[in-house]
Amino acid sequence: MSIKNAPPKWNEIVDAATRCGAGKWAMRKWLERCEIPPSWKLKIFEETKGKVKFSDMEIRETEAAQ
Repeated sequence: MSIKNAPPKWNEIVDAATRCGAGKWAMRKWLERCEIPPSWKLKIFEETKGKVKFSDMEIRETEAAQ
């Protein structure tokens, strides 16, 4: 998944979120809203045993609306 505003560790985030039960639709919404809900951030952090940090889950806003 190559999306402009995705964080650098997006593939690791997707893998961990999938193992925790998040669907692709939810993850697309996270990117659209430029935010991963705090409860999911905690699940991802715990699933990766801290390898993916909270700061790694910050989603950049796109520079121009597309």
